[in-house]
Amino acid sequence: MLIALLLAFPVHPDSVSSTRIVVREERVQLLLRSEERTFLEVLALDQGGDGLLDAAELRAGSRALADYVASRYRLLPLGGVPLSGAPLALGFVGVRAIASGSGILAGKRVLELEFASVLPGACDGLEVTSTLFVESNPLHRDQCEIVWNELAPATKLLWSEDRTWVFRRHSRERPNVVGEFLALGVRHILEGFDHLAFLLALVVASRGLGALVGVVTAFTLAHSCTLAAAALGWIVPPARIVELLIALSIVFVALRNLLDDRPRSLWPEALGFGLVHGLGFAGALSLTLSAEPQRLRALLGFNLGVEIGQLAVVLVALALLAGARAVRPSDAAGRLAPRWVRIPASWTVALFGGYWVVSRAF
Repeated sequence: MLIALLLAFPVHPDSVSSTRIVVREERVQLLLRSEERTFLEVLALDQGGDGLLDAAELRAGSRALADYVASRYRLLPLGGVPLSGAPLALGFVGVRAIASGSGILAGKRVLELEFASVLPGACDGLEVTSTLFVESNPLHRDQCEIVWNELAPATKLLWSEDRTWVFRRHSRERPNVVGEFLALGVRHILEGFDHLAFLLALVVASRGLGALVGVVTAFTLAHSCTLAAAALGWIVPPARIVELLIALSIVFVALRNLLDDRPRSLWPEALGFGLVHGLGFAGALSLTLSAEPQRLRALLGFNLGVEIGQLAVVLVALALLAGARAVRPSDAAGRLAPRWVRIPASWTVALFGGYWVVSRAF
């Protein structure tokens, strides 16, 4: 089951796009930017096989790009009630390649597609729905911004848990930013198999409930600090190095469990490696935060989500270990995990950790 989940995990987990919708009277302009790589994961446009679109390939694929976006991005005009059951017809204006994007796409090769449309009379809002790139990456996030005539811009994250935004020009109420990012944090930890493997290695090695509380507290404090620092841009570590260090931390803890099975104090390992894991958490957040006006509230929500997800996983593990101790009480010897669980679990974590080390290093 775990192997199947790992194989199903997206190969491009940082897939993001940004959309700017500008309304001037009845005219609508939509500018969508996304990493070129993301488009190539769903459309076979790279005839040269080099992972890039040259000028000829971009011209040849422009209609396919436009049709794809128009089929996955819906703008429904709103009045007192929806004015019609049909979304706006998006007229394709053009596409261009940008060598290095900005904001959430900083440093990435980007494709920008422009569309135009016309609002019907008495329209006072839009229902925006994005299903972009769901077939290649269910976790894809679109940072949508609406500029409605003279009003200040409003933004919302569209992603798998909340694909639709009902925007009305008379309501300036922001979406629930804390709740939105809390859900993102919970999902990130539950689908972050490397972080869960690290936690599992610590849980099965813990001497008792009190020791586990100390481990979880140390891990939480450490990753909260580096998560905030990296997500806010105070430190910018190389993502590839961070991911490799996370994999090495998993192997280290699992091998310590196997090579020296005596009880040991685990909180220093949780504290030290927690600093590295926090940088990994930030990798899923910093791109989105760069375009989020309420950055501190978003950061708080994401961190709370990570902690809630982490606590849920630990509680489930404790319940399973209690059942394991009941099966063979003499094998536990005062530990949370009996030896017949502790050793196989550590071997499993070590093997997956080794796989991540090799795949991330090369």
